[in-house]
Amino acid sequence: MFILCMLLYAVKGKELSFGAEPEAIQAIIGEKVRLQCNVDGNEKEDRYMVQWLKGGLGLGFPPLLKSRYAAAIGASDYSLSIDNVQLSDEGQFECQITPAGLRSKTAKLSVLVPPKTVDISPVGGDFEIVKTGSVELIKVIEGKPTKVRCIATDSKPQTNLEWTLGDDKMASTASVSGDLLLTTFSEVTIVPTKSDNGKQLSCLAENPALGATPTRVLVQLDVQSKF
Repeated sequence: MFILCMLLYAVKGKELSFGAEPEAIQAIIGEKVRLQCNVDGNEKEDRYMVQWLKGGLGLGFPPLLKSRYAAAIGASDYSLSIDNVQLSDEGQFECQITPAGLRSKTAKLSVLVPPKTVDISPVGGDFEIVKTGSVELIKVIEGKPTKVRCIATDSKPQTNLEWTLGDDKMASTASVSGDLLLTTFSEVTIVPTKSDNGKQLSCLAENPALGATPTRVLVQLDVQSKF
């Protein structure tokens, strides 16, 4: 059947080729994406003209079995749309012009996931966080080294965490755990002074899935006298 289709197109003098091929794309989980595939040399809609492949395996002809997947059927446009992108959709995609036996270049779909939570917490019980109205206070002792941790959970890729105390950036140590979804831990040590009382300690979480709006978590220092 495949050879017969190729002969029919050859007899009709049609030379099928790609007018556009899919390109690598990044999408945030939950978004809709479109992988482009255009066929030159075709004059009518044909649901058997193109088959999409993921990881080298065919997805079948329209209508596709995966409910979130939709393949266009047009004289030239055979693009693939994916609704509500999930981590399971990540992979290498190709479109194949079935009658001509042509396969496009592969295009990787990468799925990004923003951190599920970003929180500041004490390390070793040196202090507690107390909520007063809309402000979260941490009670610390003047001159006593105090470790504070910021945790960004379940993101892809790794979340970058940056600390500031007032207007000053702080040096920190970071570690990461997880496999597909990553949790980032960042710790700073502060030695509070009287002048730090009332200052805001900030943890800024940056991740490509957050775009231009990183997540910032703030606590306010309540410096207690050591005497």
